[in-house]
Amino acid sequence: MKRGIVGFVLIFFIILFSIVFVNAAFSFGSDILVPGEYGDVEDDRFDIICPNNTALAGIRGYSTDQIETIGTFTCRNVDGVTDTVIGGQYGDDNEGTSFELICPSGYYIKSVSGSANLQIDSLGPLTCVDKNGNEQSAGSVYGETTDSFSLACLSNSAIGRIQGTYRSTEAESLGPIYCRQIINLCTPKTCANYPDQCANNLSNGCNGTIDCTNNCSSGDVCNEITGY
Repeated sequence: MKRGIVGFVLIFFIILFSIVFVNAAFSFGSDILVPGEYGDVEDDRFDIICPNNTALAGIRGYSTDQIETIGTFTCRNVDGVTDTVIGGQYGDDNEGTSFELICPSGYYIKSVSGSANLQIDSLGPLTCVDKNGNEQSAGSVYGETTDSFSLACLSNSAIGRIQGTYRSTEAESLGPIYCRQIINLCTPKTCANYPDQCANNLSNGCNGTIDCTNNCSSGDVCNEITGY
């Protein structure tokens, strides 16, 4: 019985350590303003702020030939999986067809494209970024394209806060945004950590690999998986 309890406690702490380690490997920096407002900025303002250590991953709304409503918003945790829905619906949610622009699991919104004149005419697609800086497009265009705009963060950054304006009949404007840098807290290993290994895909301890074939001596046969 004691062995069972000890084993359970050990497994629990291993799992807990793994979760803490994974989440501690990356973090989000403080908000950095990226100016730009597109549409009519004279109406009621909304201000969506994702909680600390999260970033924007999804935007919902209603559209016809323009964006009738914007909101709610999805903030994604640094683990890349846990989502929280925040904010309200800004505009007229009784008109149009619902849409959702959302990044795949593990990705966050780096930029949102759209078009605007006197209101937000269209939204989409998104450019999404993961914790390693990989980017991909997500979503379609909703609404009717007019004068195009893009609210974009720098590389290795994601939107943490987004503002805009609305009235009871439509979503009026979008912008500015605030970007959060994706910070890698992990220190990658180097070939110095593998002095006796001759391989080209050794783990760097930070979800990547390193090429340590320079460790090979003449006459060594390099095994790509196990070393020699």
